[in-house]
Amino acid sequence: MHAIEDTALEAVRALHDEDYVAFLLALDAALEDGETYIPTLFRDRPRQAPIRMRGGAYCREIGTPI
Repeated sequence: MHAIEDTALEAVRALHDEDYVAFLLALDAALEDGETYIPTLFRDRPRQAPIRMRGGAYCREIGTPI
């Protein structure tokens, strides 16, 4: 993880579904420092897709970059 403190992560987990939090942590590990991620595919069942293709399950348009 980058600069995520345990207490901050606990707060995120209290607000969001664990599947979404797991996705964000996996995506964070896959991105280069400073890289921006904007989903380009939007679908509801991304679990089998590569991590960079899963973001569209958590937002519905590119105006909500992750």
